[in-house]
Amino acid sequence: MAIRYRGPGNDYRLVNNGDIERFSIKPDINSYSDFICNMLKVVVLAIGIFSIGVLVLLNIWQNYEQIKFDYKTKAIVIENKVEFSDMVNYAADFNGAKIVYEDEGPQKILLGFIRKSDNEPEKMLSGDNEKGNCWSFKGDTAEISIMVQKKIYPKHFVVKHANLASFESAPKKFCVYRKDFRMELLGCYEFFLNKGKPNPEFSQVFTCKENCNKPSDLFTVNFTSNHGGEYTCVYQFLIHGDPISLSY
Repeated sequence: MAIRYRGPGNDYRLVNNGDIERFSIKPDINSYSDFICNMLKVVVLAIGIFSIGVLVLLNIWQNYEQIKFDYKTKAIVIENKVEFSDMVNYAADFNGAKIVYEDEGPQKILLGFIRKSDNEPEKMLSGDNEKGNCWSFKGDTAEISIMVQKKIYPKHFVVKHANLASFESAPKKFCVYRKDFRMELLGCYEFFLNKGKPNPEFSQVFTCKENCNKPSDLFTVNFTSNHGGEYTCVYQFLIHGDPISLSY
C-alpha cells in the first residue's frame, strides 16, 4: 500500500513497502499566466495614472504661465492708462519747483546765457502745453536740474508734448538722476511718438527704475536725442512721488 504525505516545500514523499521516493509537483502554468496578466494590468494602470498626472501638471503650468502673462499685460495697460490728475506733480511751478541749472551746450555764449530761442526752461514746469509754449534748445542734447519743494521718493516721470502735425522736435531718449552728495541714476527712457498717429494724451509715463527708495529734492534730466528736428522742444516734465513723511 502506497502512502503519500506532504514534505517540506512542494516535495512529497511516496512511501511504498518501506521505500521512500521523492518527487516535486510541477507548478500550474495557468496560475503563472494569470499572475503575469494581473501584473501587466497593474503596470498599464500605473502608467496611465502617471500619464494623467503629467498632463494635469502640464495644464496647470500652462495656465499659470498664461495667468502671469495676462497679469503683466494688464499691469502694463493699467500703468499706461492710470489717471495721474489726483497725484501731486512736484515739478510744477505752482508747487514750488524751479530750475536751478541748465546746460544747452552751444547756446551758451561767453559769460551770458543768451539763447537762440525766447522759450525759457521754466516753460517745462508749466501746465500750459499750447503750441510753441515749451523749453526749446538747438540740437538734441541738453541737461537741466529741477529742485522740488520737498524731498520725495520718486515714483513716475511724465513727458508731455503738444498736439502737432510734426513731432520731430519732441525729445526721444533721456535719463533722470537724483542729486544729493552725488548723482545717482533713476532710469533711462525713450519717448515714443507715432508720426501721424499720436496718442490721445500726447504724453508718456515712465516708472522709476533704480535708487527709488532714496529721497531727493533735486533731479537732473539729461536729454540725449530727439525725433529728428533741428531744435528740441520740451513742453512739460512731471515728477510724481511720495514725500518722506509717508512710508515707502
